[in-house]
Amino acid sequence: MEALFSMDREKANRGNVSLQYSAPKQPRPASSPSSGQQAATDTPKVSILHAVPVNLFLYDSQSAEYTQYGQVGSAILGNRTSMAYQLLFYNANKQTVCMTHINDSFTLTVQPDNYASFVD
Repeated sequence: MEALFSMDREKANRGNVSLQYSAPKQPRPASSPSSGQQAATDTPKVSILHAVPVNLFLYDSQSAEYTQYGQVGSAILGNRTSMAYQLLFYNANKQTVCMTHINDSFTLTVQPDNYASFVD
């Protein structure tokens, strides 16, 4: 109360320290390695370009038959600057079931009744 009614401007400007707001500080980034080391350790970051649930069938080459794996998530991941793309299938626990790179040698065969096949 003294600071409110005081003629001492210095005390009035300080106010009650426990009632003053101080913004949280941003954490400092870790010290970065030299640019030569950083270029060697940097990998292109990928983002999810498209994701959809699908029913996955796995091909057994010994029996020459498809076996149903069940419903899984599928995603096309990519980095547009590096032109690196991947096709990813993952289960409910977010564990990878199958992943393949999409490049010039990747072949996706579209089949009747909304089926598609590829070899990874």
